Amino acid sequence: MNSPIYPLEHFGGLTLDAPLALSSGGTGSSTGDASGLTLAGQPLTISITATQIPALSIPMNAFRTLGYAAAGDGGDAIYIKGASSGPMATQDASGQWWVLAPTGEWSAKAWGAKGDGATDDTAALNAWLAALVAGGQSGYAPPGVYMHGGMTLNTSGGSGNAVAVRGAHPSQTVFRTKAGTTNPILTLVTSGGYGGQPQPVLRDFMLDGNNYNSGHGISISAASGGYGQGFLGINVTVLKPGIDNMYVGNNAGAGCLIRCDFAHPGRNVLTLDSGDWRMTDCDFMGAELAGKPVSGAINNGAGLARLTVAGHGMTTGQTCFVWGVDGATGTTGVWTVTVIDANTIDLQGSTFGGVYTFLGRCVPVFTVVGAVNNGAGLIRIQTSAAHGFATGAQVYLQNVGGVPNAN
Repeated sequence: MNSPIYPLEHFGGLTLDAPLALSSGGTGSSTGDASGLTLAGQPLTISITATQIPALSIPMNAFRTLGYAAAGDGGDAIYIKGASSGPMATQDASGQWWVLAPTGEWSAKAWGAKGDGATDDTAALNAWLAALVAGGQSGYAPPGVYMHGGMTLNTSGGSGNAVAVRGAHPSQTVFRTKAGTTNPILTLVTSGGYGGQPQPVLRDFMLDGNNYNSGHGISISAASGGYGQGFLGINVTVLKPGIDNMYVGNNAGAGCLIRCDFAHPGRNVLTLDSGDWRMTDCDFMGAELAGKPVSGAINNGAGLARLTVAGHGMTTGQTCFVWGVDGATGTTGVWTVTVIDANTIDLQGSTFGGVYTFLGRCVPVFTVVGAVNNGAGLIRIQTSAAHGFATGAQVYLQNVGGVPNAN
C-alpha cells in the first residue's frame, strides 16, 4: 500500500528517514522509494521528476523534484501552487497547478534543456529565457553543450527587474548552433532607453556558431519604436558566427564588455550602428588564420609552454606564430619549436604561466625566398620549406621586399 504525501507543515524541520511514495491517482502504483530525504526549513524533496507531476495528486504546498525527466539530470527545482500562466506551469491529477518558485535563479535544465551536444534544445532554451524576463529572475545554464537553432532574449516589457544569464565558464557552458542555422546565435531585444528597463547581464558562457552555421553571434536591436539598453557582457566568448561576432542595430543602446573574446567571424568582429560601448580587457580576433587550433597548454616541467596542436606537421627548429591562447600566459608570439610528438610541441624560450582554458592558434612561419607573377597577374610565393597549406587556406605575409602588394 502506498504511503501518502502529507502537507509540508506536518513535518516542520524534521528529517524524514522512512520511505515515502506517491499515490498516482488511485491506480495503486508508486513512483518508488524516497528514503533518506530531508526537510530542514526547505520544501520536501520527493522522488519524482517534473514530467511525472501530471500523473500524480500532490497534497502539499511546496516540494522539490529530483530532476526534469530523470533524477539527477540537473533539472531539479522547487514547485509551489500557482496559476496556469506561471513559469513551467504543470497541472497534477487533482487539477492543481504547480509553478516554479521564484528562487532568484532558474536553471535552463528545469525547462528540459539537456546540454548533451546532440539534443535540439531550441524550444527549451527560448522558453527558459522568456520565463526569466516575465518572472524577473536570473538564469543559470550548467556545464554542457546546448544545441539550438537560435536563441532570443527579449527584455522589453519585462518585470522591471534586471535579468542576468550566466554559465559556468566559456569553456564549460556552450550554446552551439545546429548545422544549417541562419538565425543569430543570440538575438537580444531591449527597450526603455536610459533609465528604463534595467540592462541585461550576460556572463561566463560561449556562443559557438559551429563553424559559421549561424547569422550574427549577438544581434542587438531595440523594441519596435523605441530605444534599447544594450547589455553588460562579462567573460563571454563568441566564436565563428556566420556574419558578425556582434551586431548593434540602430537605437539599440549602449553597453559594456569586460573580458570578452570575439573570434573568427564570417564577416566583421563588431558592427556598431549605434550606442557608446565600453570595452575592457577584451580580445578581438579576425578571420581565422592558417595553421592548427591549440587545444591545450601546460608547463612542460622545465618552465616552458607545451602546446597540444593536433597534427601540427612541424619539425624541431621550425618557427611558428602562436596567438589567442586563452588563460595561458607566455604563449603569444613567434617561437622556435621542439617537437615532442605528432600532436605536442614545446615553445623554446617561453615562460609558461596561468591555466589554459580554450582557444588558440598555431601558425607555421616560413621565410619567403621568392615572389613572381604567376603569368595571370597573381603573386606566386616560394617558401624556404614545404609549407603544407591546402588550397583555400588563409596566410599572412609581411616584409616581402620589392613586392608591396604581397604584404
